[in-house]
Amino acid sequence: MENLYNVSIEEMSEHQETWFEASENFLSPFTTVLTFKNSPWLMLPDLTNKFGRTLVNVFSGKQKHVFLPESHGKRCCGTSHGWLIMVDSSLVITLYNPLTRAELQLPPLSCCNDELRPGITLQSVFEPFKSSITSIFCRNNAKETNIHKVVLSSNPANGHDECIVMAIYGKLRKLAFCKVGDKTWTVTEHEKNFYEDIIYHSNNFFAVDEYGRVVRCDLASSMVTQVTPPWTFKGDKMYLAGTSRGLLLATRFIETKPDSTYRTKRFTIYQLNQIDDETYGQCERVGDLGNQMLFVGQNHSVLIPVPRFSAQGDCIYFTDDHLNQHQNGLGGGHDVGVFDLKDNNCIELQPLWQGNSVWSTPTWVMLES
Repeated sequence: MENLYNVSIEEMSEHQETWFEASENFLSPFTTVLTFKNSPWLMLPDLTNKFGRTLVNVFSGKQKHVFLPESHGKRCCGTSHGWLIMVDSSLVITLYNPLTRAELQLPPLSCCNDELRPGITLQSVFEPFKSSITSIFCRNNAKETNIHKVVLSSNPANGHDECIVMAIYGKLRKLAFCKVGDKTWTVTEHEKNFYEDIIYHSNNFFAVDEYGRVVRCDLASSMVTQVTPPWTFKGDKMYLAGTSRGLLLATRFIETKPDSTYRTKRFTIYQLNQIDDETYGQCERVGDLGNQMLFVGQNHSVLIPVPRFSAQGDCIYFTDDHLNQHQNGLGGGHDVGVFDLKDNNCIELQPLWQGNSVWSTPTWVMLES
């Protein structure tokens, strides 16, 4: 596999887009010049400033430090259409656009009280370090929903009334949705749960569970319809992305070591071809991505064409979304890398930063206007 950081400064300058510019001491407004707009940036915790984040372009290795005070005391539970989706200790979800600094607040997911559970607390998760860290995910004697992932149907900047938000939440990993501006969430009705990823494609939300079952969500009836039955019991994580032919399913295989550390070993890819508006064919194993790149993790899973300045087609770029590691006090956030489908080789991106953070795990951010 070729070096990830083989882009020249001249090539980068051809693709620069103005964002905002951040000073080194984080005191100026959130402004910086970022390259490769409309390609994902890896957002990392800034270990020197609790209000900061570091953005890394994996094609060049270029890094930018940004001032993001709006994220303090909140956990990023998703990124979608250029927006950060953050949840606080009251389970209030906020959509934040880092380009425009616009904020939209959604109702708290605590309204789905059938799935309340003890929340993630920094005291219980990082007991040895509790004297030096303040809890941000709990209140005394409170129960909280574990919000696994949230995605948007569209960019809210193009019309709040058209944007629908869907979340995977709770210990049973159920689905709930609301429109921007709603006062409460609606829970989908289905006897099967344990969903792992959601995507908005062809004017519908689709979800995949841990066994590969894909469902279509009917928002009018709050019901889900099975698109394809469960077909695998071998993977550790499932992802779902939209393609021109239908849906793409990615199965992630993770190796856990005796010391509880873990690493992604490989992926397998399956195509679910769309026959008509209501019908999809069977899952078919495919060996490449058609010279595209797949980005998965806490973000809205997305396929993008290979830029002309990058030779890394048919690769899966992944971040660590193993939230149970945080809940069980085992750290997390370190399993970040690239899997090359051509040679079945996995390269870690750990050298881009040092250490783990309870404030922010690595996440892909796709910048949009």
